[in-house]
Amino acid sequence: MNIAERLYLDLLQLGVEVVLDDRTERIGYKLNDADLIGFPYELIVGNRSLAGTVELKNRKTGEVIDLKIASAANSISKVVHDRLKEVNASA
Repeated sequence: MNIAERLYLDLLQLGVEVVLDDRTERIGYKLNDADLIGFPYELIVGNRSLAGTVELKNRKTGEVIDLKIASAANSISKVVHDRLKEVNASA
């Protein structure tokens, strides 16, 4: 949970809107709720995070990227802001 909270705060500082699901529910339940809400990206902080990586999933394409925790916030910020630029350019 410490890793998730740190990434949450780092992403907020970088201007990324973030929701931290800190409920004690199982991961499948949380991901199902995220799908229902319609979040475009899911950041999974779990057992693999102990080895130094987190998983970013683009829900639209299904693409999954493994990111090193140390650079995850900056990488995610770039992905999100680049996507926002694409959306705004096509509007």
